[in-house]
Amino acid sequence: LVSNLANFKISNVETSLSNLAKRNVAIEFDSERVKDAQNILLALQDYQSAYKTFPDTLAVLKEKGLLSLDTRITDPSTNAPYYYLNRTKDFVFCVWLSDSIKGVNKIDCPSFPPGPTAGAITDASASVPVQSTILPAEKKLEILTGTPLVNIRQAPTTASTLIMKVQPGSIYVYTEQQGDWYHIVDQSLTGWVFKNYARPLSVAPSAPVVTQVPNQPSITQYSKEIKSGEPLVVGGSTYATSRVDIWLQRENDPPTSFTIQSDAAGKFTFMDDEKLAEGAYQLWAEVYDSRGAKSLPTEKIIITVMKPAIFSIGSWPFNVGTWPTNFLAVAVPLAFIVIVLFFILWSRWQKFSVMRKHLRREVHEAESTLHRDSDMLKDDVREQIKMLEETRDERPLTMQEEKIVKRLKRDLDDSEKVVRKEMQDIKEASR
Repeated sequence: LVSNLANFKISNVETSLSNLAKRNVAIEFDSERVKDAQNILLALQDYQSAYKTFPDTLAVLKEKGLLSLDTRITDPSTNAPYYYLNRTKDFVFCVWLSDSIKGVNKIDCPSFPPGPTAGAITDASASVPVQSTILPAEKKLEILTGTPLVNIRQAPTTASTLIMKVQPGSIYVYTEQQGDWYHIVDQSLTGWVFKNYARPLSVAPSAPVVTQVPNQPSITQYSKEIKSGEPLVVGGSTYATSRVDIWLQRENDPPTSFTIQSDAAGKFTFMDDEKLAEGAYQLWAEVYDSRGAKSLPTEKIIITVMKPAIFSIGSWPFNVGTWPTNFLAVAVPLAFIVIVLFFILWSRWQKFSVMRKHLRREVHEAESTLHRDSDMLKDDVREQIKMLEETRDERPLTMQEEKIVKRLKRDLDDSEKVVRKEMQDIKEASR
């Protein structure tokens, strides 16, 4: 499928692909290939509209978010990448089906699909998958020396358009041989060269690279629910003296990683001393073995961080399953507080009652003493007045003596008033 910037229309190709999908529903993988091709072509169109050029690889479409997660850029059967080549002003995109599509240009596609580049095999003696990656060997050719400049044409025929001339001794990557022509597909050049002017270079096939994925760590110790402010403790087992990454993510927040190391027995313990905010957290772990290979993440576990019970009263109507526990957690401390307060008040009242009785007794004694002293003072004053009045019968009193009699009488009356008032105040204070 060839398209360029000047005329980028895929409707005819889409129609042909759709018709083919309807005719070949029974052909294995073809419907999936057709669906992938439709999505990739639409993504290429969106990319060209946004950037006025074509991407270097189909993986760029994934990175830009132009392809959905279920759209592959590799063949569903062989797992080989779909053939794609960015030629700056146009591109070549090839998908090999079980049948041909009439009217589709196949000249620019290799005559055969590339072989598988990745696959999964299972090691019967291991409990984890073994990933086998076969690196493809690049096929290269050399333009023969001892010849003049060699023509590179757009199609495998001498009647095709001449693209450029190349120097003898130049080496290029080629993808196929079609009759007497080699198809060069290199970073700087794409075209066809006649076989009399080039020779393939022998390249030894690359050896498979096999990597065994480490076993996942096992999380055996954790609490599904903790109170806010309590430390989070997680424990488990894995390889001995290995790096373990603990991941913690609160709801929609970005995840946070913590790195710890297992002991000689493979045991590990993680404790987060920081106060966790209320909410739901996801936790998972990964381990690195002695080779530095990382395991797949463990299954995510859910940990709920709750408010302390004394602050959870408002949540009772919304958390019916736990309201009895919350009620007891609040009611018992409150009852204890009420009992303590009652005991304190009762003891204070008892002390106050004793003090009040003692005060009344002291007031009564003070009242009696005051009455006695007051009566004695009044008797003395009356006696002095009487003596002066008897003297008046014998002789006239001097002016000074008359003043003393009057002052004594007045002081006697004032003292009686003061004593009566003080006694009344003492009685009122002792009630």
